[in-house]
Amino acid sequence: MNAYAMYDRAEDERDSRHVQQLLIEEEEANLADCLDKSLTLRLLQEVVVNDG
Repeated sequence: MNAYAMYDRAEDERDSRHVQQLLIEEEEANLADCLDKSLTLRLLQEVVVNDG
């Protein structure tokens, strides 16, 4: 395997890991947003039920 092919392969693997990391971070952000909305809704329901 020549140096250029090795470099290209290493670069492709690095880019792939970077894309995977971005997807993981995006999914984590989406889950955190859903959790935050869910907790907010749950707290609001508790307040309404307790005041009612």
